[in-house]
Amino acid sequence: MTIGKYSETDKLLKKYDLRAKKKFGQNFLIDSNILNKIVKVAEIDANSKVIEIGPGLGALTEKLCENSGQVYAYEIDSDMVEVLKESLEKYDNVKIINEDFLKIDLSKYQDDEITVVANLPYYITTPILFKILESNIKIKKMVLMMQKEVAERITGIVGTKDYNALSILLSYKTNASIAFNVSKEVFLPKPSVGSAVVVLDVLKKPRVQVKDEEWFVKIVKSSFCQRRKTLVNNLKEQLGFERDEIEKLIIELNKDIRSRAEILTIEDFAYLSEKLKKNKI
Repeated sequence: MTIGKYSETDKLLKKYDLRAKKKFGQNFLIDSNILNKIVKVAEIDANSKVIEIGPGLGALTEKLCENSGQVYAYEIDSDMVEVLKESLEKYDNVKIINEDFLKIDLSKYQDDEITVVANLPYYITTPILFKILESNIKIKKMVLMMQKEVAERITGIVGTKDYNALSILLSYKTNASIAFNVSKEVFLPKPSVGSAVVVLDVLKKPRVQVKDEEWFVKIVKSSFCQRRKTLVNNLKEQLGFERDEIEKLIIELNKDIRSRAEILTIEDFAYLSEKLKKNKI
């Protein structure tokens, strides 16, 4: 069965008397070309171990099974699990797991190198990214389809409106890029906005060196807490620093003390993190 087509997708939904559930952000891909492109950019082979989040009816899962050694497919919707058992019955290299990915213990994969592939709904994109990045498992690459607007924020560069805490923290551990855009016409049901596939190549070591990673993350998040406020005001209000000590560090970075967080590079944030940590002790 070729699931990545409208006719087969529609047939499966009718057979099981199902429809896409808004609470899970379900939109099913019905274009085989897009499915093939996702698998291609994932760069998987017979030795690859893949975690897929939200397989739905199994269109992408089928392609992953054909091209990788092992697929762990996490599906929160128990109705979809029943469909997956049929649509993927001929594959012996897939394990369908009916659990909420955000609640699982990823340490079970700590001995493996994992590629993560997912079609993510908007509401869960950020929590999933943080869960994976903050885990201790060895991630080779993440290939994630998401709302185009979110993809642009994730890959935002310094000084732009898309630059934010998440794009900095992703840059800390990965090279993030948009592989290609995806039309809303290739989904059933059709979403209201376009999507994009983002590739996150995980770095062998973080882009900048910090002594306390948790503190670095806290500094970055606090700096962007309220985008319209200056960096000084955000750090003062969120972490209780004195205005003078923050202004002194900003001047050392050759920045205006009225600057907002979006003009600081990841290296600037690493510098702030180290200096403010010493002041906090």
